[in-house]
Amino acid sequence: MTKIMVVMCMLLGVIYNGKAQQTSNFSLQEGNTIFLDAVCFRGAADTAARVDVYIVVPYQPLQFMRSGALYRAEYQGVITVRDSTGKEIQQEKFNRNIVEKSYENARGASGSFDYTQTILSLKPGKYTIEALILDGNGAKKEFLKKREITVLNFQRFTFSMSGLLLVSSIEENGGKYTITPHLSDNVGRLSDGFFVFFETYSELGVDSADFVYEITGGKESSVILKSPRVRKSIRNFSEQQFLKISSTSNLASGTYTLKIIALRTSAPVNYSKQDYSAVAERSITIERTISGFVLKDLEKSIRQLRYVASQSELDNIRDASNPEEKRQRFEEFWKKLDPTPTTERNEAFEEYYGRIEFANKNYRSYTEGWLTDMGMVYIILGAPTSIERQPRGADGRAYTRWTYSNNRQFTFIDNSGFDDFRLVTLFPSGEKYVYSGN
Repeated sequence: MTKIMVVMCMLLGVIYNGKAQQTSNFSLQEGNTIFLDAVCFRGAADTAARVDVYIVVPYQPLQFMRSGALYRAEYQGVITVRDSTGKEIQQEKFNRNIVEKSYENARGASGSFDYTQTILSLKPGKYTIEALILDGNGAKKEFLKKREITVLNFQRFTFSMSGLLLVSSIEENGGKYTITPHLSDNVGRLSDGFFVFFETYSELGVDSADFVYEITGGKESSVILKSPRVRKSIRNFSEQQFLKISSTSNLASGTYTLKIIALRTSAPVNYSKQDYSAVAERSITIERTISGFVLKDLEKSIRQLRYVASQSELDNIRDASNPEEKRQRFEEFWKKLDPTPTTERNEAFEEYYGRIEFANKNYRSYTEGWLTDMGMVYIILGAPTSIERQPRGADGRAYTRWTYSNNRQFTFIDNSGFDDFRLVTLFPSGEKYVYSGN
């Protein structure tokens, strides 16, 4: 009998934190702004595999321009493949034009995004795949993400598996599947679990195989979750497979390895590595987030609710019996304010903490920016429509006046000479942040 070797295809998602090669005056935007995945499959040629590159670009960071009754955005995508030495070996470019009828949708209120799939042909080896998005319409922003992938020589094995694609939903219609890829390693928000899609390639001449999944992690890479065996057809040379992964809500935040193992149907109940027919694995992460924002400091995030939550709401969150319950109450609070509850994004959460981030960068004084008077007004009301500044006079004071579209005005005075602007206009004590819809 032909010896069956273990086949692994690892995908490691990495947020690019370095500097991009600047070919223009674009400014690099870091973080989870775009989403990238790359999955290798057995190719038609004997010497190369097929690598599908999936990119999702949310509408919100793009610059939409009004054109008559429509709103238009455009961007260029650049996919660069580098070998293990960092040498560029392939580059693909594409242009995308997006048209929206609704201003709210163009601003990302519905969680809309643009999705592309690019197919590459790569020989066996280790590669880095970079996705660079250059925003058009004069916005001069770029978004960059990269992923490391190992491409296998599938032809060497009588049984093998493709890479693993995370899938948030599957619909079957007439024997054909429509899948929605989950293009993020973070599965922490998929409370009902998720699916994994992969292909099997068999020359064994048998009808079926058993499949199990394992999730490993921790210092010892021990098995944390393990599924029962599921029997699936491998009768045809190439078969599409789906495996349901149960909820990971009980896992702590961190990085894990998801492993799909193919076993002979005759393998014993207490199987070992010697019983493996093939293995495919990839990294996944558990991050307790809202709309992709990692809650790195929950206690601080709760304190920052002072401009949106009532005292009773704050007390309810703080009175939780343990940190996990506190996090759940925090997320439940924001779910109630989500303007688009049917989508994964929570635009109110994003706007609110985006304003806090802006305040910290621009209104810092003797304390953090979100605690200053200017920070408070900005977080609750947003950016003013106009700003008037009066330079420091003979009395040593400097004045700044903010005016909003409803003709509300707020005056700040710096008495110290250190840009410590204090609000002198009466601000209603009960006024709270309300999602702007922008």
